[in-house]
Amino acid sequence: LNLGPLLATFYGPQDPVISKANPDNFAYSAKELESHTDLTHYNPPPNVFGLMCIENQTDGGRSTFRDQYSAALKLKANYPDLFDVLATAPRRHRINRTTHRFWHHVYESPIFVLKRGELYRILHSQPNMDEYHFRFHVDLETRKKWYEGFQLYLQYTKEEEKIARVKLTPGDLVLTDNWRVSHGREAYAESPDAKRYLYAFYMNWNHMQGRLLDTNIDETLELDEIDN
Repeated sequence: LNLGPLLATFYGPQDPVISKANPDNFAYSAKELESHTDLTHYNPPPNVFGLMCIENQTDGGRSTFRDQYSAALKLKANYPDLFDVLATAPRRHRINRTTHRFWHHVYESPIFVLKRGELYRILHSQPNMDEYHFRFHVDLETRKKWYEGFQLYLQYTKEEEKIARVKLTPGDLVLTDNWRVSHGREAYAESPDAKRYLYAFYMNWNHMQGRLLDTNIDETLELDEIDN
């Protein structure tokens, strides 16, 4: 692709997404994978998420992509007070040695991150939210409003017009904005004759932005239009 270097994480430069025995993550199973953004425990999470299909002969297993950004803006329009709670209440995003190899990462941030008063980044990965820290470091009234706002936000993310469902085939490549679009997977049936093998990777938006500027894809495109 010549878009820039891959971003190394604790998965390595590439992460094979295949069904394994006794997986420590639903991503490595044939079960449904709830929609999420990746590596919310990194500071900051990678901008660009990539998914490459090598083999996919299974029944089911469509990849899903959800517009978290518009769901968050809908919450802001309908319930600005609840949006503000999700944009200010601190949440710890954690992964540790009991859940993934020998790494222990912690990043504290609201799930909605604002920049100059506007929505800039979303951290959406429920398994990585530290409920213990939230319970003992945030007051009860704020927690009640947070969960009320989060449930409404989740409802908005499940609206069909915000979801793309794609059965990837060998050679297909998907690049998404990991700060705005979540990804997941429908359950699938695997057999010795029907395998599903994809690999995930991450990139830094700065490299892709530079590539877009270098190639002059659209000479009328303003820098602000591709500035994440």
